Amino acid sequence: MERPEKLPPLRKGDSGKAKELVTEADLAFEEGSFAEAAKTYREAIKSDPSYGEAYYGLFRTGVTTKDKHSIREGGEGFLRASPNESRAKKVRETLGSL
Repeated sequence: MERPEKLPPLRKGDSGKAKELVTEADLAFEEGSFAEAAKTYREAIKSDPSYGEAYYGLFRTGVTTKDKHSIREGGEGFLRASPNESRAKKVRETLGSL
């Protein structure tokens, strides 16, 4: 059985800025502004590529809008950033069904 290529660790960034952006994106998501939410989650990811909540928000937005690119981008990033988090099983299952 071939082992998957080991990915380098995610770079740590400005977690304070990323948290602020995720809060902003979560609000946009709750208001149904999904394009704005996805854009802001991506800004948070750029700010801190190791912040799992930003990836999960993008994943959740993708699931809601049925955007496979956002599902994959957010889900794969979330699994790299937070592989043992309780939501990881659901993310793996969703990615497996794409």
